[in-house]
Amino acid sequence: MERNGRTGATTNCLLLLAAAALCYGIARYSETVTGQLAGGALGFGALVGLVSWFHMRLEEQETFEQMEFDEVTRSKGGASLFNTTESETFPARRSRELFERFFIPIFTALLAASLGAVSVYAWQWIGSLPAAPMQQPLLALGLFGGVFLALFLMGQYSSGVAQLDRRRLLRPSANWMLLGAYLAAFTCLVLGVSLTEWARADFVAGRVLSVLFGALALEGAVSVVFDIYRPRVRGKAIHPLYDSRLVGLVSHPEGVFSTAASALDYQFGFKVSDTWFYNFLRTNFPWLLLGQLGLLLLSSAVVFINPGERALLERLGRPVAGRESLGPGMHLKWPFPIDALHRFRTEEIQSFTVGALPNEGAADEVAFVWSVSHFKNAFNLLTPSAALAATGDSAPQTASTNTPLGLLTVSIPIHFQISDLKAYAYNFENASNVLEGIANREVVRYFAQTDIHQLLSEGQSTAADYLRGVIQKRVDEMGLGVKLLFVGLQDIHPPVEVVKDYESVANARQSVITNILGATNIALMTNAYAVAEQARILAQAVADRDNRVSDATARASRFRGQMVAFEASPEIFSRRTFLKSYTNALADSRKYIMALTNVDLIPQVDLQDKISDRIRGMLTQPKSGKPVSTP
Repeated sequence: MERNGRTGATTNCLLLLAAAALCYGIARYSETVTGQLAGGALGFGALVGLVSWFHMRLEEQETFEQMEFDEVTRSKGGASLFNTTESETFPARRSRELFERFFIPIFTALLAASLGAVSVYAWQWIGSLPAAPMQQPLLALGLFGGVFLALFLMGQYSSGVAQLDRRRLLRPSANWMLLGAYLAAFTCLVLGVSLTEWARADFVAGRVLSVLFGALALEGAVSVVFDIYRPRVRGKAIHPLYDSRLVGLVSHPEGVFSTAASALDYQFGFKVSDTWFYNFLRTNFPWLLLGQLGLLLLSSAVVFINPGERALLERLGRPVAGRESLGPGMHLKWPFPIDALHRFRTEEIQSFTVGALPNEGAADEVAFVWSVSHFKNAFNLLTPSAALAATGDSAPQTASTNTPLGLLTVSIPIHFQISDLKAYAYNFENASNVLEGIANREVVRYFAQTDIHQLLSEGQSTAADYLRGVIQKRVDEMGLGVKLLFVGLQDIHPPVEVVKDYESVANARQSVITNILGATNIALMTNAYAVAEQARILAQAVADRDNRVSDATARASRFRGQMVAFEASPEIFSRRTFLKSYTNALADSRKYIMALTNVDLIPQVDLQDKISDRIRGMLTQPKSGKPVSTP
């Protein structure tokens, strides 16, 4: 019996190994992700079967050792030949105990780690694969069907044998064979669905298997931790750690009823499993399950599109004629998986950022300072640092090959909205990623052709309008079905490391501009003053000329009049002219009138102007109240 059990374990291990190689080879040829993961699961099952075979061999040697010891004990009357310790008497038992104590936990931990690594790798790998049709899916379908039949029959046989005494270690490999059979059947289902041209079915099924691997890894890790604190009783058979209960549940779903019945019997204290309801549930469970699935499928025939959304309706992977796009409200369709619905929020304004992403708390800052970093990771672009000649339009200026280059840290938010749903969904697998690529390309190209000082000053609004227009043009040419709403170009500045140097250069440039403007102001003032002085001198010269001409004209006219008067009476004219000249000559001279009578003294008068104003005032005061007249 022991030899037959070990032979069964060997057969299980070899069959699992062969099935793993065959499934993986078929899956690689047909390029099915689900089949490759199923082959990997069978490979893990082969490892479990190998450990199970070795464990069974140790128990078999222990059984033979105990039988020999019992035979020797009976033949010698209960006394041993030598006085030895138990470890020396039962080396096979000691080997089995050490195997169960050290090797099995280590193997289970490594198995759990490997399953976890495969789960993570498979999830990432599936996400990076492009959608492509399978190769020879009908051939792969037939071969996986044969693998399912072989594994299922051998697994059911091994599971039945494992119920016998001393055959419990056949259960792990039997469970993995049944799990492999179900995975092969699942792969057949995926291959059948792929014939309906649903390209994503294989990827979805692969993600389901990666989740299953993750669950098995988690179970193995938890089992190893619990085994450390498990009490050990000598002589009591233990459940092997590498025998996954989750694998047993998947491979023997009918065991749930027996387990639930035992739990209910223990909880209520009577045979709940003998009641009519439990028997009805156990007998009609498949029909009840099918009824539930039918209701679930019927419920998938009624869909509700939320406000602000639109959905694309597909039947067997193709758009439904006349109902390609569904608006908000209730709609009827064929149940899943015949009809599939893909929802899109067409009214929602979506956004992404070209360049560096702001920190989470950057939105709460009152103002951004160039010298303080407010990005998660800096994103710098090459930009010409010399002023370029203006072209007169909104197109970017072209820098010469000799223009020095600088760096600008950029973070440009771009907002867009879906304008053509069919083009957005069908023309590209991921239109948003394509849009980001176009925006990155145009931004890099624009910054490589535009002056850095123009981007940091008055050219930002022009640059934003230009970028929005050129990106929209590229989007329309490629048929993305997207409308750009906003391109923000405000959050650009030099790298934080060179901000101080840049500010020094900018301040120097401002000082130069200030000095130039000051000199220009002085030049304008000087020129204006010179022009005004010139005009004043010319006007003064013209006025002097006019005065002299007028004076000469008046004098000539007066002379002609004097000649008439002289000819009329020369003597009178001469006297009158003399007296008038005398009067005019003495008009500004000081006159002194001295009224002296009956005085023999000869007055001496100093005609020098030495009389002060005070004395002059006293001389002008009257003595007897009569005013004194002075010339």
